[in-house]
Amino acid sequence: MNASKDGERESEQKEITGFYELISVLVHMGESGDYGHYVAYVKQEDGTWTEFNDKITTEQWEEGSVTEFNGGDNTAYVCMYKARLS
Repeated sequence: MNASKDGERESEQKEITGFYELISVLVHMGESGDYGHYVAYVKQEDGTWTEFNDKITTEQWEEGSVTEFNGGDNTAYVCMYKARLS
């Protein structure tokens, strides 16, 4: 077997599965794109989500509550994903 640059054997390298995991969301809060406020939600390694709202950082909720990003005057504006590896 051939070794890769970082020393792993090619057969031992992880491959992208075609599935993706949501890791952060930028939410716009306001009735219009002309005004409002942006808040970022970032998934931590332990599966909980943290809210970044200006200088305030708040741990939010466990995995599975993604619907909280949309509703009322809140709109998920930018979603970031990472590839799941096999």
